[in-house]
Amino acid sequence: MRRCWLALSCLLIAANGLNAAEPVPKKVVLIAGPITGHGKHTHEYEKSVILLKHLLDTSPSTQGKVVVETHFKGWPADEKTLDDAATIVMISDGGDRNAADHPLYVGERFQTLERQMQRGCGFVQFHWTTFNPSRVHNEITEWVGGYFDYEKGPAANKWFSAISTWDANVTLGNAEHPVARGVKPFTAREEFYFNLRFRDGDDRVKPIWLTKPPGQQQDHVVAWAVERKDGGRGFGTTGGHFFQNWWDDNFRRTILNAIVWTAGVDVPAGGVVSTMEEPIRVLIVTGHNHPAHDWRKTTAALIPVLEQDPRVVVEVTENPNDLANVALSLRDRKAERGASVEKPKSVNGASTADGATAVLSRSDRATSYDALVLNYSSWDRPGLSDAAKAGLKKFLDDGGGLSIIHFANGSWTDTLPNKEADWPEFRTHIVRRIWDHKPGLSGHDAFGTFRVDLTAAGEKHPITAGLPSFDTDDELYFRQQGTLPIVPLVTANSKVTKENEPLAWAYEQSKARVFQTVLGHADVSVRKAGALIRRGSVWAARREPLSFDPPVAITENTLFRAGSPWTL
Repeated sequence: MRRCWLALSCLLIAANGLNAAEPVPKKVVLIAGPITGHGKHTHEYEKSVILLKHLLDTSPSTQGKVVVETHFKGWPADEKTLDDAATIVMISDGGDRNAADHPLYVGERFQTLERQMQRGCGFVQFHWTTFNPSRVHNEITEWVGGYFDYEKGPAANKWFSAISTWDANVTLGNAEHPVARGVKPFTAREEFYFNLRFRDGDDRVKPIWLTKPPGQQQDHVVAWAVERKDGGRGFGTTGGHFFQNWWDDNFRRTILNAIVWTAGVDVPAGGVVSTMEEPIRVLIVTGHNHPAHDWRKTTAALIPVLEQDPRVVVEVTENPNDLANVALSLRDRKAERGASVEKPKSVNGASTADGATAVLSRSDRATSYDALVLNYSSWDRPGLSDAAKAGLKKFLDDGGGLSIIHFANGSWTDTLPNKEADWPEFRTHIVRRIWDHKPGLSGHDAFGTFRVDLTAAGEKHPITAGLPSFDTDDELYFRQQGTLPIVPLVTANSKVTKENEPLAWAYEQSKARVFQTVLGHADVSVRKAGALIRRGSVWAARREPLSFDPPVAITENTLFRAGSPWTL
């Protein structure tokens, strides 16, 4: 017996020794500032932070080496989380005439950052975040090397530094630097800041990106790296205005390399590996509903909920007969045939390099989508045109995705006030459960708060695996009608029926994937079920889910900018 205990003790000691030898992952803290302006697809702080976490979470280059936290609204709610960060990345507004427009210069945050820098933490500033007041010249140039000087110039706006937008040819300033590993010269449409403020003769600063702005006679540094004497590392870039540039392999690889390098992790010889497929193109079909359903507000909630997956690009139509013109995206149609996908050679006049893809202009993708989201009920309106029915059917037969939200399952049925809108194929095959107004059939609990739980099947399904139970404010639908089988992914207990009622399910219809949820009565309902709706829609588009669920709170009070295409 004694020998058994001795043997067990030796095994435990050996195991502990092995565990002690395992490196502890470095913590990367990504901070997104609140969005205060600019048109859609520019200055996308939140989407950029979400995307970076997803890429770092899924890259084989960073597995077991980094752990990534995301924080929004400009600063962590509990800034103690910074105390063990290996690097801090800020993507936010900068200051100009009012320094406090920069999240770093609110309250005592700068002093908090200073304490982190003193212990050797890394620091990254991205695009507008590089606007810093000259009073912190010594600190900022020590930590991150350089900045946009908006206070010491001779022009009326006092800018020493400058801004221009052009089709920039970017070359490498230090091709041997770890941040440049695997990076090639590239061309991108970008709003670069230049003529930046660095310390005179600071040989610690290593140029990473160089480019010649319009009207300039020489190249300017627009991305750089610095290593401090205390071992801390900094990186800054003035690129990042257009969200589409994340689809450029060299742009993306540089930023990922920089984050890893500033965290003190070795950058692989070929750079950090990441994958960016073409954007997931989604069309929301809306424009009318039951009088109790405010389709404008629910559409307003659906757009940011879906686009919390930064790979998703949403468009909206308020005319369901536009379904006559929808087609499956080129990527999916070629994938269906097993053919290669040609990547675009130019985007809005800007060429892409190294096989990069980008978000296409509206005219290029007006009829090409990966998934449709139906937030529409015909109610007292005419039915779909024959061309629209044929368009939707072909889209599904070709393998397109479809998400049906809440009372959209009550559209084009024979129990609505306008029975001539009835489309039997929709209510018996495309949608497997519909609201049926016949006496004693479909109904709902009064609008209120209830708990949504996963089923056993939901715990294993790609849409809902890992999704925690959540509370929502919604109508709890029950006794939805249909004969084709469904496998509920989530349920909630009805106060009326005293039963666990199915609230979401997914299935194959022809070659299509269809996701249906009866959640989503109001804008708050869409937001609280946002992760479920987003996951279901991405699954319908035949893409893998995000590596994590961004906080739903940041979809509240969303600032809608130029380019949000629907009636407010």
